Amino acid sequence: MRFPGNDSSILSGLMRGVAETRGRPAILDEPVGQGRVVIFSTNPAYRWQNLGEFNMLANSILHFNDFPK
Repeated sequence: MRFPGNDSSILSGLMRGVAETRGRPAILDEPVGQGRVVIFSTNPAYRWQNLGEFNMLANSILHFNDFPK
């Protein structure tokens, strides 16, 4: 998943430097040894602000063994 990096992706108007995120990865899935690491560029468990991201975190935890090898 990558950041779109344009003004239409900002709802609240509080983000500065949105153009700098254009095309940068938002989520990475990397194999490490016998396992995997899922890296989020934002904090999906940060209080109430990122309610939509809790689902991504929950899916990566609950379906960890469904990732392709």
